[in-house]
Amino acid sequence: MKNVANYSVLSGKNAKGVDYHIESAIKSAKTMREKVQIAGVAILMHAEKHGDYSKAATLVDGLGNGVNGSALVAWLVQFGGLEVGKAEVDGKKVDTFVGWKGKEYIRTNFAEAKATAWWEFKKQNPYKGMDLSEDLAKLIKNAQSRLGAIAKAEAEGDDELASMLREANNIPSDLLSALIKLA
Repeated sequence: MKNVANYSVLSGKNAKGVDYHIESAIKSAKTMREKVQIAGVAILMHAEKHGDYSKAATLVDGLGNGVNGSALVAWLVQFGGLEVGKAEVDGKKVDTFVGWKGKEYIRTNFAEAKATAWWEFKKQNPYKGMDLSEDLAKLIKNAQSRLGAIAKAEAEGDDELASMLREANNIPSDLLSALIKLA
C-alpha cells in the first residue's frame, strides 16, 4: 500500500511538532483558496476578452476533491453567467459548463466577483452526518418539482422548453415510484 503523502517530516532531527503541521495546513488552505479566487477572476477576464469560458471546467475538474467544487461552480454561475448542463465528454454525458450569458454579464458583475470569495458559496459543515430518510425525501421532492416543471411547460404549449427539461432530467417513473414507496 502506497502512502498518500511523504511523512518523513514527522520524524528525525528536523521533525516539527503537531501544532506546526496544523498551522502549516491552515495557512496552505488559505493560500489555496486565494489562488483559486485569482484563477476564477482570470477565467472571467479571459471569457470576457475572448468569448471562451471553457477554462472554468478545466479549473473545476482539475481541482477535483481538493476543494468544495459546488461552491466554486456556484460562484462561476453567479458572477460569470455560466450555465451548467450535460455534455458529451469522451463518449459519456457529464455535468459541465454548457453555455454562458455573455461578455456583458461578466462586465456587469465583475467588481462583485472580485469582492466575493468563492468559498463562501454553499458552505459545507465538516461535522454533518447523513440522514438517509431526510436525504431521500429531498431527492423525491426535487424529482417531483422537476417533473412539475416539465408538465407546466407542456401545459403551456412550450414544447421546446419541455423537451429541453426532459433531456436535462433523467427521472424514470418506475424508479421514482420505488423511491416514494421506500420513503
